[in-house]
Amino acid sequence: MKTRLIRLVMLTFVFVFGFRSAHAQYPWEGAGAPGRVLFIEQFYNDTIEDCMYAVGQIDLNSDFVINDNTVLRYRNSVWDTLGIFDNRTLSIILWHDTLVVGGGFTTVSGLAAEGIVCYANGQWHPYGVIPGGGVFKLRVVNDELYALGSFTSIDGHACRGVAKRDGSEWVNVGLFSDPDGFILVDILSYNGALIACGDVSPDGDEDGGVIRFDGNSWTPLGGGIVGGQGTTMAVYKGELYVGGLFPIGPNPGKSIMRWNGMEWRSLGIGPQIINGSYQYNYQMEDLEVHDDALCMRWFQIR
Repeated sequence: MKTRLIRLVMLTFVFVFGFRSAHAQYPWEGAGAPGRVLFIEQFYNDTIEDCMYAVGQIDLNSDFVINDNTVLRYRNSVWDTLGIFDNRTLSIILWHDTLVVGGGFTTVSGLAAEGIVCYANGQWHPYGVIPGGGVFKLRVVNDELYALGSFTSIDGHACRGVAKRDGSEWVNVGLFSDPDGFILVDILSYNGALIACGDVSPDGDEDGGVIRFDGNSWTPLGGGIVGGQGTTMAVYKGELYVGGLFPIGPNPGKSIMRWNGMEWRSLGIGPQIINGSYQYNYQMEDLEVHDDALCMRWFQIR
């Protein structure tokens, strides 16, 4: 049975792969926020406007009802809110001087905006129509904007889980069948090819999780992930790292492994409980390369 992407955070850790010198520890301070924040899905630093955005489940009325969700903006040490969404906002990115937001919403401040919207000149504007679960992630790859999610159509034509912005419209990036449903959550370029990950099995079996686009169709990369799913990816020192929720045994690693262009390999022992066992499952949430180190964020699922 296929698993589904899990958003309930129980314990969160950070691990740096590689040998790094110790740095001074600084105390955290509360930043405050308007409304009530159940979770932050993404922070985004806008270096052009010198501000930071946050998206997730952030309700203005502090009642945990997601029909009054908002986007937070932090500028000059002050928080403000941008719009009232009727559902969660999940991803945000600056694309050619235009701020684009994706999620599971259908309106923003009374404007019809299904799944995706853009903010320009102080106002929200439609940016296509992406129904059926909306957009989970927005990514720029090779100076092109991609939207990923669980949708099966975009702007009225067939499109399964991944679309690319082409001028003023969205276009399909390969079609595949997955009778059990799918969610795509990340995409990047590796060795000249597009690689996407999520809860997906393009061949209709249990193998998938990370897939490669050959210009026409999507297939599991190197056989894919067995019995699990991918949630995040990064390229580090010439290899492709994929994190997610998957078991060790049928896969070289538990919840994280790397692809060198020929085969999947482990990263040593992988995330374990304090007693050194694999008693609990772990889901990788984020992989980032910073200061020549691969940084990881995951949580424990009991």
